[in-house]
Amino acid sequence: MAKHESDSLSQLRDLTEKTANIKPTDGLTDAVMATLHTTNQTLPLEHLAKATHSLAPSEAFTDAIMQAATGGTQENAWLDGIARLARFALVGAAAAAAISLILSSQAEHTYDRAVLESVAAVEVDE
Repeated sequence: MAKHESDSLSQLRDLTEKTANIKPTDGLTDAVMATLHTTNQTLPLEHLAKATHSLAPSEAFTDAIMQAATGGTQENAWLDGIARLARFALVGAAAAAAISLILSSQAEHTYDRAVLESVAAVEVDE
């Protein structure tokens, strides 16, 4: 491996020495600049791709594209609607849990108040 690397380095040294006096012509410079100019023109497209990366199509648009691509109608499974309604179900479950905690707390306070009144009435009678 070391021999191969030394051969490559010696070849590079030889090429450097042989090409040290070569100067680029105007045609070469113009060709390099034209290539750079063409490459720089694609940068706005890359900028637009990065700027619109977070945009997503709607479900209906995706379904329409898939139907057009497959050439026929595609029936939706009954599970497709579950994912769309999951957020509402989660909010409803959280609301139900909060309401049950409030009602439980109120019932506990009412029960405690009734027990204390009963105990106080028993102590007064004694």
